[in-house]
Amino acid sequence: MIGWDVSTATYEGKSFDTSSEEIYPYGIFIKPDGSKMYITGEEHASVYQYSLDTEWDISTATYDTKTKDVSSE
Repeated sequence: MIGWDVSTATYEGKSFDTSSEEIYPYGIFIKPDGSKMYITGEEHASVYQYSLDTEWDISTATYDTKTKDVSSE
């Protein structure tokens, strides 16, 4: 795989369920070091923070109980 070239990506069968916080997630950001993941969605005007126990592996995510309301942003 060439770095950041989506055409060379392969699916590894890993996933993470965000429905406890956001039923309709549509935005994801992972810190450059792969340690944190942030989710936004359609249902709530919030950003949710997760820790990745294994860098870049979303199947190891745990919710940090940290949320930022961005409804007024």
